[in-house]
Amino acid sequence: MVRESSTGKRVLVAAATGMEACLRGIARYGRPRGWHIMSDMAHTGVFPQGWEGDGIIAVANHQENFISEILAADAPCVEIAFSGEGMICPSIRGDNIAVGELAADHLMRRAFRSYAWAPFIADSTNEALLAGFEARLADQDLRCQMLPAAHGFSGGRRIGDRAAYRRELFTRLQQLPRPAAIFAANDCVALEIAAACRELELVLPDEIAVLGVGNDVALCESFPIPLSSVVLDREEMAFRAAAALEGIMRGHSVPDLILVPPGQVVARASTMDASAIPGSSSHGLIRS
Repeated sequence: MVRESSTGKRVLVAAATGMEACLRGIARYGRPRGWHIMSDMAHTGVFPQGWEGDGIIAVANHQENFISEILAADAPCVEIAFSGEGMICPSIRGDNIAVGELAADHLMRRAFRSYAWAPFIADSTNEALLAGFEARLADQDLRCQMLPAAHGFSGGRRIGDRAAYRRELFTRLQQLPRPAAIFAANDCVALEIAAACRELELVLPDEIAVLGVGNDVALCESFPIPLSSVVLDREEMAFRAAAALEGIMRGHSVPDLILVPPGQVVARASTMDASAIPGSSSHGLIRS
């Protein structure tokens, strides 16, 4: 039985990992409303048994038991979905088509000979990223070649042969007409491609340019050639999720899907000519 606290709503953040930007967005909304935000799952990775509260903000993942436990709590729920197909409650997502369009605009400024897409996994998020990227390229009569997906997905679990993936990736990279620009589904894939190019002695960005998604600064700047990336406004997504949850808890109708536009491209050395990067001593970072 869900009971309302006299001191403010009790909201569970159901996430198996720490999401600092999401917590900032939820706190920004909940603080002036006196919310008690419970974020234990970011540390335990386990849904709190016996929890009683007013609402749940879930950061969706691919674990079926995670979803079933949230639904079994029988509390108003909103999800923040960065990947995958999502759950059966209102969903706050990045506008992935717009992310793909923004990526194409950034890469087309250098007029590469060829363009390629590097997916993370076959899901709706990757499909939307590719759709936006391809559509913008098509506006300029350009086509996109396909690189292998980093992971497969079956029966609620990620699958894949790492060695086979690397072999195919190396082959496809060598076959790309150069100079080539690669749009990667996230920063993890971008880093994998950059490392593969280094092993193949392909020069970034003169022969291969690489652009990721997410702008995980620690990851993007861990490589000798810092990686460019599209910013996802995770804090704004979380803020809107909190606002949607408030509406549900008050008995209002909420759209099934709310899309949040991306931020900007943080352009680093992996996509930019050295001569175009002012202040290269600060990791070659400019914003476009």
